[in-house]
Amino acid sequence: MRSVERIFGYYERHVLVSACERRHPLLPDVRTFHEHGYSDLAISDWLGVVTTPQTPRNVIARLASDIRSAVAVPAVQNALRSEGFDPVSNSSPGHFKNVINSDVARYSTFIAKNNIQLSN
Repeated sequence: MRSVERIFGYYERHVLVSACERRHPLLPDVRTFHEHGYSDLAISDWLGVVTTPQTPRNVIARLASDIRSAVAVPAVQNALRSEGFDPVSNSSPGHFKNVINSDVARYSTFIAKNNIQLSN
């Protein structure tokens, strides 16, 4: 909750809509874009660790194992939740890669469909 309070401060009570796929536990009264009829505006956020393609598989396996172990600790989960995160301790490098690729494809389609362009 500390992050939400820092981000929104006084304005927390005035958040109009959430881009999350479902209502966020820290903002349970804030409706999502989907609830407002914009189903293609759901945005999932994530936090993870990535490496270079040259990283040896044994190093990736060790990092993944250590990260899963750390995230499984109740105190770590509570700290992450207090900052607005939804900790996942049973993920794998392959699953995370699929999440990233899926998001890139989904956002690319949304950008093209809506003719969104970068501007200076």
